[in-house]
Amino acid sequence: MRKNLISIIIPVYNVSKYLPQCLDSVINQTYENIEIIIVNDGSTDNSLEICEKYRSQDSRIKIIDKKNEGLSSARNAGIKAASCEWISFVDSDDYIDLNTYEIALNTALEKNAKLVQWNLIHFTETKTIPEVNSINEGFVDLTENNELSWIFNTVYTKLIHRDLFDKFESPFVDGLTIVEDLCFSYRLFNRAGKFYYLDKNFYHYRIREDSIMHCMGEVALDNAVTELKKLENEIKVSKKQMLINSMRLRKIEVRNNYIHSLTVPNPKKFRKNFKETNPYFLKHGKIYIAAILGFDFIVKFVKTRNHKKRKI
Repeated sequence: MRKNLISIIIPVYNVSKYLPQCLDSVINQTYENIEIIIVNDGSTDNSLEICEKYRSQDSRIKIIDKKNEGLSSARNAGIKAASCEWISFVDSDDYIDLNTYEIALNTALEKNAKLVQWNLIHFTETKTIPEVNSINEGFVDLTENNELSWIFNTVYTKLIHRDLFDKFESPFVDGLTIVEDLCFSYRLFNRAGKFYYLDKNFYHYRIREDSIMHCMGEVALDNAVTELKKLENEIKVSKKQMLINSMRLRKIEVRNNYIHSLTVPNPKKFRKNFKETNPYFLKHGKIYIAAILGFDFIVKFVKTRNHKKRKI
């Protein structure tokens, strides 16, 4: 393990249009003591060719060329190949500020933190949307009775000490196409107990209509809920109340996505999701949200029932 060096893992799959911007933002970091591990996950466009061109110009770049097995598998392969004390991730259609790792590592060393988290900016071809958090910069104690916002689910907004990967045989759950970041992050938080939050929008997250998060289906969402239940049981015994609170909310969000992503939702699952979702928001005093969701769910349920009647 190379001390104070950072392994940056970049999974790549058919992103030739965006890849140069991503790689430029990594190789031009003001902190230069990095190794860049590119995992080509069976790309069928010229992504691999672009990666090889960059490798010929920068000796810090390593390329793993593997068959397509998904994002989780690609990240796991990158972790196994990493040789540095610190590990971080960048998705190949995004980019990062050039001083990200200099500030993050200096913060980790100064604050004696094994996990540093920062913020992000969503962007499209025409606009940018900074993520806003209610948590102040500084250490976040996960035993506090609070909730983590969505931003903390993301794997690519973190600098992680290698010690936190100990006994993590497969950090990312193979086969998951939704919430794989969340499951990894919450298990990581559970191990760390606390982390240092930098209130800086270092990461630039590209919103794409063809991304995995915009292509959700019933099987993927079912797998996500199953894994979240498993994770929730792990978190419950940890006594880290912030994670327990947040896990409940994340599971509800995934169930809502299930309802909204299907044209004709499964009636049995629909009833189950509705019974769990609305009481959660009512309990937390979010009556307006509960009312809106409830109305939307009922409309979808009636449409489903009418659709089935027409088919008989």
